[in-house]
Amino acid sequence: MRFIPGIDLRGGRMIRLLRGELAREFDYEPSPVEYAAALVEAGARYLHVIDLGAAFQEPPSTAAIRAIVARAGVPVQVGGGIRSEERLKEVLDAGADRVMLGTRALADPEFLERAAAIAGPARVMPGLDFKGGKLAVDAWRTTIDADPAALGARFRAQGLERLLVTAIDRDGTFLGPDVELWRAAAAMTGMRVIGAGGIGSMQDLEKIIAADIPGLEGVVAGRALLEGRIDPAAALRLFAE
Repeated sequence: MRFIPGIDLRGGRMIRLLRGELAREFDYEPSPVEYAAALVEAGARYLHVIDLGAAFQEPPSTAAIRAIVARAGVPVQVGGGIRSEERLKEVLDAGADRVMLGTRALADPEFLERAAAIAGPARVMPGLDFKGGKLAVDAWRTTIDADPAALGARFRAQGLERLLVTAIDRDGTFLGPDVELWRAAAAMTGMRVIGAGGIGSMQDLEKIIAADIPGLEGVVAGRALLEGRIDPAAALRLFAE
């Protein structure tokens, strides 16, 4: 299992949102490029970058993404507002190792199929974001009725391998991970899962490891690293062990 540090962008700045709400934004001083370099120096071998501005249909942070990829020198998975083939190609051209697709990927199977053809199925990761027990789309502002098992079957038929599964109600809260959500998502979809949302301490990371969830390939933490609740080097050593 892999520990993946996360970086959220808006207008090229590094921010975090509480439960995905723009009105509850936290700004951070380090430049995202310097922060990414520091994470790699601490031992990170994979990074997770979300363009929150693009998700809310603001101008994308493509230049910052490109600079992060170039400076970090490790693979970077990128998501946020990728709703067109043009934007998909821009993110790939910026150096993304893997692209994360949400809103349109759930609503438009043909778009997801074209994305897999452009990037290669191994480099496309749909996101299942849960809010109040339902799947959320449109930058987490709208919930929909959808069957994760049926979505998983469709994704697998398209040759996709993994999902990002986020507990929105816990995202940025330090309330602890929803390990049972990740367990259920992996079981229902039959896919490998990267889990996100709520991680706030080293004890949370130990809990994740102890849960021994089949199919859980990795976890993402963001705000807890930025605010010193988790030392990235210690977290990376824990998962390496």
